[in-house]
Amino acid sequence: MHLILSGGRVIDPATGHDAVADVRILERDGTLVMRSTMTGPLAEMLPDPVQEHVLTPVKEGEFALRQEGQQNWNSLVFYTLPTGEPYMHFGVRAAPKVAS
Repeated sequence: MHLILSGGRVIDPATGHDAVADVRILERDGTLVMRSTMTGPLAEMLPDPVQEHVLTPVKEGEFALRQEGQQNWNSLVFYTLPTGEPYMHFGVRAAPKVAS
């Protein structure tokens, strides 16, 4: 399975992840999953710094996810800046792609 993102960028989960700081997009049994790992001093205060969320496709490059225990949906958006850098926007954070 390949995930085609805005700007024609493709993620092949078999060969890599779209890693943004502490976030990875994985494919598990045909389902896309966002795995976030909290790092730094805050992570030491949490019982489990790793969270996983199933991604529900909304449209090309845009997904919805629901965090455990919440009724609200959050958006995860992939896009490319006019200068060509791929970014991911989640919550109040926009982050550049750092690995493939």
